[in-house]
Amino acid sequence: MPKIENLNSANRALVLNAIEEALTTVSDRFDIAIRMDGYQYDTAGRYFKPKLLVAVKGETGEFESPAAIAFNANAAFYGLKPEDLGRVFSQHGTAYKITGLAPNASRYPILAERVHDGKGFKFTADGVKDSLERAA
Repeated sequence: MPKIENLNSANRALVLNAIEEALTTVSDRFDIAIRMDGYQYDTAGRYFKPKLLVAVKGETGEFESPAAIAFNANAAFYGLKPEDLGRVFSQHGTAYKITGLAPNASRYPILAERVHDGKGFKFTADGVKDSLERAA
């Protein structure tokens, strides 16, 4: 592999892929979940700073995000149940899947992703609760 002279987007992708491969080795060795959680970079291509999230695996053996863990621990405070995590609800004709909770976000604490493209959104607890009740 030739020496990388600039960390432009194409070269960052190459390096990130190699990092992901190395992380898989560590993850398998310790039976934990490790995943990339974004990165920061300078526009001149001199450096980038990857963020990692390391966690014990959940009951299913899969990665549990901090937001999912927070949802399971705090759902009752918002009138929801831990089993609502992963449920799909609809608002304005669009389907969303509950992915977690941001307890510090008092106005829009419920995290969800739009089902058709995975884009993340935040919702009020009451709005999600009402949508789930209508769907039942």
